[in-house]
Amino acid sequence: MTSKRFSLQYTQEMISEIKTFREHINETVRWAIAVMTVMIVFAFVTPENAPQFLLIGIIAITLYLAVDTSQHRLSTALHVAAQLNGEDEAPNTIDPPEILGWHRQAQWGDPLPAVSYREVFSQRLRQSYFVLYLVLGGAWLVYLTLYTPGEGWRDAAAIPGVPGNMVVSVFIGFYLLLTILTLWPTERRPTDEQH
Repeated sequence: MTSKRFSLQYTQEMISEIKTFREHINETVRWAIAVMTVMIVFAFVTPENAPQFLLIGIIAITLYLAVDTSQHRLSTALHVAAQLNGEDEAPNTIDPPEILGWHRQAQWGDPLPAVSYREVFSQRLRQSYFVLYLVLGGAWLVYLTLYTPGEGWRDAAAIPGVPGNMVVSVFIGFYLLLTILTLWPTERRPTDEQH
């Protein structure tokens, strides 16, 4: 009876943690959208600094994506642990204190890598962030082509200390990588293979 009571309490704590992580994930996406909007507004209000603002926006979205991916991966780990516990498998396969305290104590290591970072990264790109990148990249291209009629694209794309050719090359390479990561299918591997 004591083990069933512990199991129920364990599952309830897991569900509470999952809800908290999901709220953080939603908040991260909202902030990413707000930052993107502000960068686009600043870019077109102050046209002399537009390329810099838009590129800073792309960097900011990348940071939000990294945080969001980590949070989503941790939430997924808790979700899988709660499911295992609900199936009465957890007492035999998982050390509950390790799972409950893992995000507060780094020495526990990675308690349950239910999905790989790459898999979650691609999933988050597909679900919301790739569209944000497309909007910022589209704004950058619109600025270079429509708002700088007297300048060539090389001059318009240049940022202080970096020639326009290099900026465009990095931009194209970055967007190709994002597209590959977004569209390339990821296979779900069993938890045991990821240790």
